[in-house]
Amino acid sequence: RFGHPFDVHAYPFDEQDIVIEIEDGEYLTDELVYEVDPGSSLLHPTLELPGWELGTPSPVVVESVYPTNFGDIRHPEGNDHYSQFRYQLRVRRPVLGAFVKTIVPIGVVMLITLVMFFIDPKYFEGRLGLGITSLISAVALQLTAAADLPATGYLVLLDHVYNASYVVIFVALLESVISVGLADRGDVVRARRLDLATLVVLTLLFFGTVAALIATR
Repeated sequence: RFGHPFDVHAYPFDEQDIVIEIEDGEYLTDELVYEVDPGSSLLHPTLELPGWELGTPSPVVVESVYPTNFGDIRHPEGNDHYSQFRYQLRVRRPVLGAFVKTIVPIGVVMLITLVMFFIDPKYFEGRLGLGITSLISAVALQLTAAADLPATGYLVLLDHVYNASYVVIFVALLESVISVGLADRGDVVRARRLDLATLVVLTLLFFGTVAALIATR
């Protein structure tokens, strides 16, 4: 088990460092220094981490300095240097697999949401049902994806994608109310133009936002 925190801001396209640190707690660097054996710093050929791609290990020896004298007032603070061996392995989630499992489902839900603009404004119940169903589906997908994450106090990339989807669903429902109102007053042409304009704007907004988030992760 690894106790250090993992940065998942870019989830589901994040990369993580699995680190093993060995440090001498008794001898200082003037008495003991670790050295890397380059011929043995390898991975077992059968090692696999399901859901991750393994990078190349990078062993290194560094000096560890603590800003304290550990309660011994005879020594100045920060004067004790210890040798530390650090074995680091970079792992990353397969981009294609992560995309298909997390982005594609919410993308399909958004496409289904946009179908409401092809429904005649007089069928408001159908539009409303489609929007609510899409909202419930998006929430369920987000909760399912969040189950794979550790507890975090910040938003990850996938959260921003879902936030964009909620905005699209809300705007689509709001526009439907306006469009139905126009149709009820006999201004059907204007209602259809509003539907078409909103369809184009929301499509560009959602998929453009997703593309920008992935490109700048």
